Amino acid sequence: MANCLEYATQTTQECSQYADQGHNECAAWRAECCDWWPCSWLCEIVSWFCDAWYWVANVVCVAWVVVTTVVCVVWDVATTIINAIVETIASTIGWIFDAIAFLVELIFSIPILGRLLRWLWGIILTVVSFIAGLFDSLAWIIGIRPEKKLRVCVIVLRDEADNVVANLDTVKNNLQAAVDIYRDQANVRVIKSAPFQYDSGFAGAETVDDSWLHVMGSSSAADILDVGCDTSAAGEDLWVPGTKFEFLSAVYCFFQNSRKVLGYGAPITVFVVRSVGDTATAGCSMGPLNDYVTIEGRNPVCIAHEMGHSCSLWHVDEGGNLMNPVCGGTQIAWWQAVLLRASRHVSYF
Repeated sequence: MANCLEYATQTTQECSQYADQGHNECAAWRAECCDWWPCSWLCEIVSWFCDAWYWVANVVCVAWVVVTTVVCVVWDVATTIINAIVETIASTIGWIFDAIAFLVELIFSIPILGRLLRWLWGIILTVVSFIAGLFDSLAWIIGIRPEKKLRVCVIVLRDEADNVVANLDTVKNNLQAAVDIYRDQANVRVIKSAPFQYDSGFAGAETVDDSWLHVMGSSSAADILDVGCDTSAAGEDLWVPGTKFEFLSAVYCFFQNSRKVLGYGAPITVFVVRSVGDTATAGCSMGPLNDYVTIEGRNPVCIAHEMGHSCSLWHVDEGGNLMNPVCGGTQIAWWQAVLLRASRHVSYF
């Protein structure tokens, strides 16, 4: 609800600014108009209509803000109640479906054939999600912006000497930055993928703590400590590294396996590895083909950026934008918010 009210306040201010600017323009035009009759008389009429137009426009604008805000708040109330019910059921008996989905994940873990099936299934789920999300996308565009959620599961690797490949506090700080960006810019609540995660649009942003991170043993990290990006990542994903990423995600992030298979609210698994690609690359994602991203442990600044790629966002050459090729941006354009919220990773429940 907080985001609904923040948007309402901002939009109301924009309505007032538009009206004030319009009235000033009317006054400026009137001051320069002719002062001889009947021209001055016509100027008075035109000026009156000019002022009336901006007054009516302001009233309509504010009224629309009120309507959309009420709908947004009611929407948040309904999703909060329904989410509590869904989360309770999923957290108590959902493990049965997660276990069944785990078997499907094993099939997806088969080199080449299973990985290609994973790619195909990811594309299908992405298309279905965008079609199903058309109504929500339209609602966002016209100003109805209730909260949605995005689940993440973070796995930090250890190297051959059993040392963690990243400073855990740095990882948490960058993950917290992602939490804040997605909520502030797209009203998407990033939550950890775990049982009994009750949340509400009436609450503030989540706070990242140690429970958000899974630290693996070194014996499981062979072949995926140093990975490639772009074309190299695609080749690796079809072979042993992709198999390991898929399997480890299914094991360490067992809860919500069913969502990964069905596609609705599928969590994004963030693997913090030792290195990604060349020295200029700090993260990599294969977009809608997979449910995982890789982040370089020495500089995990690209977490929010790579999550954006998983949600079907692409690079834009705009300074400060989240999807600027140089990680560190915090801004999300309205059309990016529409695409992000329509992703299979983002859901109401």
